[in-house]
Amino acid sequence: MRRMKRVRTLWCLGLLYWVATAACGEADRDRWLQPDRVIQAVGVERGMTVGEVGAGRGYFTVKLARAVGPTGRVLANDIDSGALEYLADRCRNEDLHNIETVLGETENPLFPDGALDMVFMVYAFHDIEERVALLENLAPSLRTGATVVVLDQDPQVTGDEHFLETGSIVRFFRLAGFERVPAEDFLERDVLLVFRFSG
Repeated sequence: MRRMKRVRTLWCLGLLYWVATAACGEADRDRWLQPDRVIQAVGVERGMTVGEVGAGRGYFTVKLARAVGPTGRVLANDIDSGALEYLADRCRNEDLHNIETVLGETENPLFPDGALDMVFMVYAFHDIEERVALLENLAPSLRTGATVVVLDQDPQVTGDEHFLETGSIVRFFRLAGFERVPAEDFLERDVLLVFRFSG
């Protein structure tokens, strides 16, 4: 019985440590990524339907969900079912009811046609292999005037060649029929790019 209590105590301490570490990690990430300012700068409004490609465990997803409010909706896409399950659990724990997870394919996020006012790709675009194909498959899900926001590390600042330079990102979007939209530049180590489908 004493052993069971000890195991339970250790498990609880481990869980508390994980939660605290995750919270500290997000707080640290918030400092350099400035998600609230990004969301405001690109024009997210309450009531919008926003998609996120490569949502993962939902770091940015939950911030978008709070920004669009209870009358809005966030469609969180990923190809990792485990990450989406984690996100769904997080939504239940944090009482968020305006997030829907979408298990996509490597070349297609599988968002519904004509559903989205805006799409985010946060630290995701550089990891997409068939970038032009994915963007072409994304286009039908965009409403008229919808924008696609790319937030990613700037290799010209950090020196990390795993990430794409701004010019390369712009070229991929142009090949898929998108044009760049002016956006405020205020991040120190990241790029914030906005695009609109021009056909």
